[in-house]
Amino acid sequence: METITLEKVLETMDAGKRFSIGIRTYDHRKEKGGEYIFIEEAVKHNYKLPSERNAMAKSEERNSSILRNPNHYDNSTRNIKVMANGNLIKIHIRLIVEFNGCKVL
Repeated sequence: METITLEKVLETMDAGKRFSIGIRTYDHRKEKGGEYIFIEEAVKHNYKLPSERNAMAKSEERNSSILRNPNHYDNSTRNIKVMANGNLIKIHIRLIVEFNGCKVL
């Protein structure tokens, strides 16, 4: 099996491309996990091109009392959309085991 770095995985996800992903589960509060989940087709949720993000940031004012910042980059998490059923799931990037058929280092 080929290998891929986590950096390349994140670059591919951030580019808005569809991908397959295998992840391990873990709940630090319950100290429980280890289940392997494979998703055949997913995409990073709410992907927008950088030019679109800049335009949106300039054109709209955010209501900070309603929106909560998930701090994805600080917490090493990402939201992905499963294409088969449209569900959104939050994954921890350190628990990614497989990406597009490649083992993640």
